[in-house]
Amino acid sequence: MGRKNRKTSKSAPPIKPQRLDVYLFLQSEVMASYAFAQGKIVPESALAAIQQARRVLAGEAGPGATINTGAMARTHADLAALVAPARPGTLLLIESYQSQSSFLSWLGVVPLIRRLLILAILLLTGLITVSLSPLVNHEYLAKGMFGLDSTELLLNLLLLLFASGLGATFSGLYTTINALKSLQYDEIEAVAFFVRFTMGLITGLFITELIPIDMDPEGSGVAGAVGKVTMAVLGGFSAHILYSILTKLVKSFESMVGEGDDILKEIGKLDSQVQKQIAAQAAARERKKSVPAIMETAPIASPSPTVQPLQTNISLTPNTTPPPASPTSAHLTGR
Repeated sequence: MGRKNRKTSKSAPPIKPQRLDVYLFLQSEVMASYAFAQGKIVPESALAAIQQARRVLAGEAGPGATINTGAMARTHADLAALVAPARPGTLLLIESYQSQSSFLSWLGVVPLIRRLLILAILLLTGLITVSLSPLVNHEYLAKGMFGLDSTELLLNLLLLLFASGLGATFSGLYTTINALKSLQYDEIEAVAFFVRFTMGLITGLFITELIPIDMDPEGSGVAGAVGKVTMAVLGGFSAHILYSILTKLVKSFESMVGEGDDILKEIGKLDSQVQKQIAAQAAARERKKSVPAIMETAPIASPSPTVQPLQTNISLTPNTTPPPASPTSAHLTGR
């Protein structure tokens, strides 16, 4: 794998060449070695391209000779398909880690694994040391951060922070080991871990001290303390718990505000309708008050003098004119 030619010091970073053809060559070479180690058949064309690139880099191909980038790219693609699902970058990264010498190599060749193991040992030591203090017990843990002060508060919060850190470190170790087993590891994992670690500390402290969860329904005290420390470990292991809780709280608050706006709108509509009804009733009362005033001020018209005697004559004077005789009655009278 050309490990001796790329031997670096223990403080040297992984190989990151600036030239694309060199980078393709390094990854192709390490993929070919991995394929051979897995008992797979490497195409002869890939081996020839790798050999030609090695001779160019070693200066054995003559002056002015360069790496055939197109052929190297095709070789890289063929070998990447051959070693899949392993990543070419992960294989090169692990190979560069193996070429580094360190007195902590017994903890693993990957620097992130070594850091996580050391961090886990320190957190576990701190958890045990703090728990030995007489100021750390189930009574103080039950009081919480708002019921303690001074040294008692500091030691009990340190206990919860150490527990949260252990949960976050365990999560980081589990994720990193799985990525290494599947050869999907990337250097970005180191940066992502410390972000998750900080989030785990915040989550563990938040869910144990700021969220009212009854950890001791029977009231024994010891069960509540154990539950609190366990919740701290759980919060550190799953930092997204706090994000989920806060997201649900925000959505609930937004829905409450939205419902409040709807209620205010309905109240405004009802208020406008009531105002209209009050105005209509006031107008009706004003009209009722104005009718008697008009009747008092307006003159009453007297009846016409020609009409009244006519009505009297019609009603009092008897009708003395005999009715005209019918032809039948006249005929009977004549006979």
